[in-house]
Amino acid sequence: LTQSSGNTAPHNNIAGGATFCYAVEMFFYPTSAANNFTLVQKGPTGASANWKLSYDSSAGQLQFAWQGYNTTGGYNNTQNIMNTAGMTVNQWHHVAVAMVKNGAGVCYQMSGYFNGTYRFSVALSGATSIPETRFNNGLYIGNNHLGTESFDGYIDMFRLLESPSTGGLFGPSGYGFLPFGSGT
Repeated sequence: LTQSSGNTAPHNNIAGGATFCYAVEMFFYPTSAANNFTLVQKGPTGASANWKLSYDSSAGQLQFAWQGYNTTGGYNNTQNIMNTAGMTVNQWHHVAVAMVKNGAGVCYQMSGYFNGTYRFSVALSGATSIPETRFNNGLYIGNNHLGTESFDGYIDMFRLLESPSTGGLFGPSGYGFLPFGSGT
């Protein structure tokens, strides 16, 4: 997917709840980090917000923001993944955020990875801290739902995985960290 000035297309029907754990991952190649951009967003902002993986240029952070499950009012949680110093333009990067199940099959932890390096872990203690997915609205890749945070660059191998039992898949031993045929 080559993205420039954002064409936004919704993709629907991602389930939700305390037992629906998932991971989102992709390779991305930013050609600019001068402005805010969204790599992927589930749902619009406001009362129907779900989650988004985006870059905040004023804070200089790649971050995962989410609305807690069964809450309203927009993104009420944010976790930084990588600052500008660690994210180079005109270079491939890999990012992953996983909601991990415990032995009882309930999402109990969110973990983030950048270029195969474990970056954060957040306990999901209670339904309101689990990222919302219940609304039947779009999944936007390369821009937000308004078309105002377009990603300039390339996105490759975007995956939305259901029910990971471990985040270890995204660590250095999981697999190589360049898209096939990237040449860099």
